[in-house]
Amino acid sequence: MIKTKKKHHKHKPFLYQKHGEHKSQFRNKSKNKNKTKYNRKDINRKDINRKDINSRKEIKISSYTNTYFLVRCPKYKEPYKLSFEKIDSYLDKLGLQPDNAMEQIKKLDEIYLKKNKLSLINYCYDKLDLPKINNIKLRPQFMWLEMNSIQFNKRYYNINAFLVNMLNNDKLDLLEDKYEQFIRMKELVPKITEKYLPNTFKITEMNKYNFSKGKYYILKPIDSFSGKDIIYVSNKKELNNAIEFYKHARNYKNRIYSSDVIAQDYIMHPLLFTKPDGLKYKCHLRVSYMVSYIYGVCNSFMLDDFIRILIAEKPYNLEEPFLHEVHDSHVKGAGDDYNLKADYEKMGITLKDYDNILREIRVIMGGVTNTLIKDKKEWLYDNQENGFYLFGIDVMVTDDLKVKLIECNKGPGYTFYRKDTHEYFTTLFFKWINEVILEPTFKYKDPYIARKHPTYINI
Repeated sequence: MIKTKKKHHKHKPFLYQKHGEHKSQFRNKSKNKNKTKYNRKDINRKDINRKDINSRKEIKISSYTNTYFLVRCPKYKEPYKLSFEKIDSYLDKLGLQPDNAMEQIKKLDEIYLKKNKLSLINYCYDKLDLPKINNIKLRPQFMWLEMNSIQFNKRYYNINAFLVNMLNNDKLDLLEDKYEQFIRMKELVPKITEKYLPNTFKITEMNKYNFSKGKYYILKPIDSFSGKDIIYVSNKKELNNAIEFYKHARNYKNRIYSSDVIAQDYIMHPLLFTKPDGLKYKCHLRVSYMVSYIYGVCNSFMLDDFIRILIAEKPYNLEEPFLHEVHDSHVKGAGDDYNLKADYEKMGITLKDYDNILREIRVIMGGVTNTLIKDKKEWLYDNQENGFYLFGIDVMVTDDLKVKLIECNKGPGYTFYRKDTHEYFTTLFFKWINEVILEPTFKYKDPYIARKHPTYINI
């Protein structure tokens, strides 16, 4: 690990911050000379006793309660969301017990909901003034935050946990900020950026457009998601109209986009997916990518066995004007649970093509990991010893089988149409978490064990 001086900033909860401000969920990690850091050099040095290193790890763990705490939102509307029964069983095998605070907080919230005549639908996703939990003692060895509800997690940000599914947002912003991601990857992994990323620049950089015949650009707000307020332009008039639109349009935080919009070369000839109706639809792939920072060691992983295929709502065509229903592929457009391993033939490719696409995606993910490693921002917050984070990485394959990185999403989006898919993925997902995160941390106390896993991204 490279030690760097940390600039201190006053942080706001990231739900309310402006673009460019730091998005701290936990307290920002300050420089601490007494904090033990473990790296490969320490482990391999002959003058250091391996047992001594492990004993220091034991001391760190022993300062936390032998418990785990899972922040869970109730299921509603979407019946097949990720469920947690599997991770409970893995944690139990590792000797961790559910923290009593889970039941205490649940009772507090039930009283609050009843008093205010609110239903569970409001519980996780509305801006509620939930009861404070400052007086409840909570110092678990493992903590899992809800992946799809920023609002609900806020009350847990100051909890001290030995391992939590969170990393410093200053670090994570390198990936989620669409413009920052391109700039940093271009600087740190230029060869990968040139080959695998579409040309990207700010909407106002007028000298970078080249409106030749048939050339389109896709305009994407930096702080937005689910394809909201995306615009396709093919000439200067359409571009100027879009710039005017963004001067007044507001994002999900009720903030005006202004010039916080990127332009990208639009992929005109994507690989298409044939649905049961026999028609061909635009699609892209959603990859589960995980990065961990445990005992001072960075690892990253890609879940090859379930790469989702997200599909547009209407068959693909290049008729003008471009319609979102035709050109924007997403979960709702699929109408079913498709994944690359099971359904690659519906994209008109062979098993050999499938293997090549996986290899190309792994190269891209290695570039993403290298970007995080080479950046000097801190990995963790003060109240973390170790952390990991899950992204949903979107990639697109062109009709000549070139793979392009589209964007990185902090919300991986684990909801499903069918019960059998939900059960299969839940089993696969938590087995993965157990093998590359939980066991290396709590059973072996050695993050290098995880590098033997087939999903490890070798950089």
